[in-house]
Amino acid sequence: MHNDKRFNVIHTRMDTVVGTFDHIDLAQAFLRSPETKDFHVIDRWTGVEVDRPAESAARTGVLNPDELPFHTIDQMIMGSHKIMAIKLIRELTGLGLGEAKSIADRRQSIRGTRGF
Repeated sequence: MHNDKRFNVIHTRMDTVVGTFDHIDLAQAFLRSPETKDFHVIDRWTGVEVDRPAESAARTGVLNPDELPFHTIDQMIMGSHKIMAIKLIRELTGLGLGEAKSIADRRQSIRGTRGF
């Protein structure tokens, strides 16, 4: 699979890429969540791991839902990481659980992915 995204999200125990991001802000927002302790993000251009931001640097709700990194969300859903995709949507938009799940469900139906 060809990937032009700069930052790879890697599941530590499985050592597999589960998503990608275009911007450092999105990668750091993902890493801010306590549920992402089993993941790390690598800058594909430099090979350097992205540092986890400090709690004091937390910013939630920075994107409108139509500005979400859908490429990454779709990769997570297709890779059986739908819950992580929902958490990412919530972190980036500030939406509630039901709204974030609705976005993930729509992405899943658009892509025709099954098996969750």
